[in-house]
Amino acid sequence: MIARNKAFIVPVCIDVTPESGADVPESFQRVQWTRMPAGASTDAFVEHVRRLIARHRLARPRSAPFCLGS
Repeated sequence: MIARNKAFIVPVCIDVTPESGADVPESFQRVQWTRMPAGASTDAFVEHVRRLIARHRLARPRSAPFCLGS
């Protein structure tokens, strides 16, 4: 039930893994990865995720559950 035109997974690379040799699903390789060496986030990335969540909350029916992470 994941819409193809909606952000659901935000690929983040926290090491030096090259995109070309990564053992990840092909669908991950079709999107731009966000690189965060050693897991260090940036303000721009945090704002990007906030916008994705806000857009999702506006688009979903009120009765639908919302879960971020586990």
